[in-house]
Amino acid sequence: MSIRENGIVIDEARAAGELRSEIRGSMNKDSCVRLSAYTITPESEQQIKETLEEILSRFGQTDMLMTAAIILKEIATNAVKANLKHLLLQSRSETEAAAFLPEFRRILQTGGTSAYRAQLAAAGLKIEICLQFDASGLRLSARNGFPVEGAERDRLNDKWSKALQGGDMRHFFDRNRADAEARKLAQQIHV
Repeated sequence: MSIRENGIVIDEARAAGELRSEIRGSMNKDSCVRLSAYTITPESEQQIKETLEEILSRFGQTDMLMTAAIILKEIATNAVKANLKHLLLQSRSETEAAAFLPEFRRILQTGGTSAYRAQLAAAGLKIEICLQFDASGLRLSARNGFPVEGAERDRLNDKWSKALQGGDMRHFFDRNRADAEARKLAQQIHV
């Protein structure tokens, strides 16, 4: 079993059946399933969706699957982006980092995070996804591999504050993320 200190490693190289078995075993033992990954691939996205579906079906709440999957994919993707940004900018001066940001945005827009999987793994920058559940509800979270501080933390807290005001997820994306990637994500969520 590959349950590690911070969760079941979801990796495109692992057999889907093996992962499903580990995830179900974890759900049967605990009220929290922890999944970890270096990037979000279509395979890992499918495992996340199936895990959500199994949890929600236990409580007769499968109608919440699409909403939960969209939210979890967004926060997991942001955690991967934060890890990649940290990896690519950590050894650069402020001036070099500012000059590199357009290239970083291009990497994100072209889906290039998976090209850095080996580097993220070597640096130990995995994300941890936690699906905590019981009869009173489902709590979703994703953490990146290092602490977020300063202006970046303030920006993220501001986004969460706006998100907690409720409303439609598509409107949230439109209001809070002007780039084309966000609109594409809101329109092309695979659930």
